[in-house]
Amino acid sequence: MEIKLLATPLGMEWAIDWMEEHLDAEDPLFICIHLNQMIKDGFSDKQIAELVGSIAKGESNSIHLMQPKDKEFYYTDEWLSKLYTAWNTLRGVYWWQPSQIPEQYLEGSRKG
Repeated sequence: MEIKLLATPLGMEWAIDWMEEHLDAEDPLFICIHLNQMIKDGFSDKQIAELVGSIAKGESNSIHLMQPKDKEFYYTDEWLSKLYTAWNTLRGVYWWQPSQIPEQYLEGSRKG
C-alpha cells in the first residue's frame, strides 16, 4: 500500500486537511502521514528526517508539499527544504500551490 507524506509550511497546517481530502477523492487506498502533526507531537527534526528518508525508498510512496506561495519553490521555507532534502530523490515529489485551495474551504478552515 502506498504511503503519502503530507507537509505544509509551518503555520499553514490547516491546508493538510484539504490536501488529504483531494487525494482521498482520487484514490482512497493509501496510508497518510501528516508530518506537521509529528512536530506538534514532539518528534525531533532528525526523527522526522529519518522517517522521510526511509519512506522515500519505497517504490510507490510519495511526499506532498504545500508551497509557501504559488511562485515560490521549496527553498523559501526551511521546514519544507529539510523535508525535500531528506526525501533525496525527485521521484514521488508533488508540490501543491495555495491558489488551488477553494476560497470557501479556506474560510471554513480558518474559523475552525
